[in-house]
Amino acid sequence: MTDRQKDVLYDILGRNVKRIRSKMKLTQEQLATLISLTRTSVVNIEQGKQHPPVHILLDLAKALEVGIHDLIPSEKEYKGDSRLEEFIPEGVSSEGIEKVALFYNDFKNEKGS
Repeated sequence: MTDRQKDVLYDILGRNVKRIRSKMKLTQEQLATLISLTRTSVVNIEQGKQHPPVHILLDLAKALEVGIHDLIPSEKEYKGDSRLEEFIPEGVSSEGIEKVALFYNDFKNEKGS
């Protein structure tokens, strides 16, 4: 797995955490307290900048009252991001591709809600 692919996985993981936390009407500070992390760590996880180890994923799942599988990107979610590359013009940076993929998935999730 490339670094870029790992980044996509952690971006999706972070969005899943944020989406579920928001539905539960928990603040980042409240979630941080529940799992014994700092608010900054929760922010970084939600932004895909911090790569939480398995024990933190388990703590997150418990605090958010979901299964760990609800946090980890499904193959469909992940491959949905990857397929976007064929529609992006040559020369666009990987960061640009990721931004388009994140926007697309957020748009798709809003339409599906």
